[in-house]
Formats: sequence, C-alpha cells, structure tokens
Amino acid sequence: MGYSHQNPFTEFNAGSFNQRYSSQIGRFVEPYGGIGLRREWRNDNYVMKLTGVVEQGYVSSNNSNVRFFSATGPVNGTTITPLNAGQNATYLTAYGSVRDLDTNFKYGLAYTAALQKHAISNTFTIKCEYRF
Repeated sequence: MGYSHQNPFTEFNAGSFNQRYSSQIGRFVEPYGGIGLRREWRNDNYVMKLTGVVEQGYVSSNNSNVRFFSATGPVNGTTITPLNAGQNATYLTAYGSVRDLDTNFKYGLAYTAALQKHAISNTFTIKCEYRF
C-alpha cells in the first residue's frame, strides 16, 4: 500500500524537451510475490553478498505517475512512470555488497528494472553504510 505526494517541478537544460509536472497525490495497493537467490562469501576481513530477485506485482490503481516500491529490499526506491503504464509490473533486482569487518563499513551497488506494459524504469543505487 502506498501514498505519495509529488510537488510540482519543471526539468531544465533540455530545451524544448523539458517536462513540467504538476502537484500530484498517488494512492495505490500493489501486492507482489517473487523469488530471490543470494550467494555469500566470507573471509577473516570481508563479507561479500550477491543477490538477485525477480518479482511480479499488480497495481490496483493506475491514477498516479509516482510509485514507491519496496521490491528492491535493501535499496528501496522511487520510480516515476507515465500514466497508464500498465497494472502488471515485473521487478528485476541485482544487488551486490561488501562489508569490511575491520571498519564496519558496508558498500553496495544495485540495479532495479521495473517492467510494465507501456513503461520501463531503470534505477541504479550506490550505497555506503557504517554499522555501529
């Protein structure tokens, strides 16, 4: 279930291709299910993980172009899709991380694709965490 509010904004530096977006409130419910695989490697200093997830969702409302999705798990994100993008969505996520056990820093890199009938959204995430 999601609720989002988008403030109005205008893109710049694209000349006649600048997009204008009005203020918008979106409400939707998106049940989804999927499967994932994770591989972990450890040594005395590092923990490395590689995760792949495939999920299928159904969006109950198609009246908003802003969707918050949690299919990406540790790299939750936002996707902006055109109106009427389609109510069925497939999410593909690849996530890799390395945790340095000596310093407690964790570095991650992720890619998520949200595939719908009339839209494809690509998200790349770079993440750095300190665990204390």
